[in-house]
Amino acid sequence: MSHDLSRLKDLVVQLQAAQAKVDELTQSLHEAEQSLRYLSDNVLPEFMDEVGLQGGLKVEGGTLELEDMLTVSVPAERREEVALWLKEIDQESVMKTLVTVVFGKGKEREAEELRTSLEQQALLATKKIDINTSTLKSIVRRRLEEGKSVPMDTVGAHLVRRARVKRPRASKQFDGE
Repeated sequence: MSHDLSRLKDLVVQLQAAQAKVDELTQSLHEAEQSLRYLSDNVLPEFMDEVGLQGGLKVEGGTLELEDMLTVSVPAERREEVALWLKEIDQESVMKTLVTVVFGKGKEREAEELRTSLEQQALLATKKIDINTSTLKSIVRRRLEEGKSVPMDTVGAHLVRRARVKRPRASKQFDGE
């Protein structure tokens, strides 16, 4: 029995060490991603602008490219504003409306009644507008390309010039078999 407890203790120590390693690597990955984003979205594009360089430069490891990127991330506090804007431009079909109702224990009957007739219940419901980010991004991109106005801050849209090294594709070998 004491051998089993000793083995259990060893396994718990290994588990904790493995979790600590995962936590450490996750933090390191997060920091590396921030550093990458800062270099690719700020430092390199700004430097290339200063010295008058465009993308398409051959560098060690591939070709240095500059891409104009559109990012969209609707701030939670602006969802209603974005919904109004989408309605104004006749794009409300991209929105989903979610209604959530919280019931206490033993309230299955009330839940069923509400499902059939929400208006007759005196229960608190929350409403949330869900907007597909990819679809919103394509709407924003299209409107910008057409020269139409877009409330960039409201929809959380940003135009970013991103530098990246495009690696050459590995050539496929055909051995004839």
